[in-house]
Amino acid sequence: MFEDQHHERHKFKVTAKGMDFRGIMHKGEINWFHPYPHRHFEEEDVQVIETRVHELFNDGTISG
Repeated sequence: MFEDQHHERHKFKVTAKGMDFRGIMHKGEINWFHPYPHRHFEEEDVQVIETRVHELFNDGTISG
């Protein structure tokens, strides 16, 4: 999204427990779209999901 611009964002989709969650990664911060995983999972579970998203971006498995 907005590729090669200073406000470039990387969109991604995560499937957890059969539910799809979409978000944007920007400057190492995840911004979730509706539905928000925080409404469906305990905070500890959301932290695991977000940690995994960061790992996948950092190792190049996903690039947005």
